[in-house]
Amino acid sequence: MTLLNYNYKKYSTFLILLGLVVLYLYLQGVRPIWLDIKTFAIVSTYMESRYFQFISTNLMDELALILLCTGIYLLVFTKEKNEISAFQTLRLKAFMWALKSSLICFLILYLLFYGYIIFAATTGIIIFFIMSYYLYFRYLIIKK
Repeated sequence: MTLLNYNYKKYSTFLILLGLVVLYLYLQGVRPIWLDIKTFAIVSTYMESRYFQFISTNLMDELALILLCTGIYLLVFTKEKNEISAFQTLRLKAFMWALKSSLICFLILYLLFYGYIIFAATTGIIIFFIMSYYLYFRYLIIKK
């Protein structure tokens, strides 16, 4: 597995925190005018469904997601400060554990959530998968 240099990890915390702040502001209803743009959308389903059209939107939520995903990517896909070859095995164990637990959580959610909320729950499962992988990997390192 090709991982990024350890030096990138320091940017991950900043991007994750910034993404959380932007997400909080978005959930509080903050929509800066400078983020209002027209963009091309394959599908847009707000009040009505539109396909292959330019739509007006505010990019505040997209900005939050981009910052969070970039920060999480840097956190998960950078080498450890003192990287050793045994960490590859630990990463695989953590990946398999995260995959199993995420699938179990998804099945439980799918049986308990109905309607459009399942899409938000599915997004949560993706984040749960990534974070459970990283946290379990950290646990395996400490345990070793």
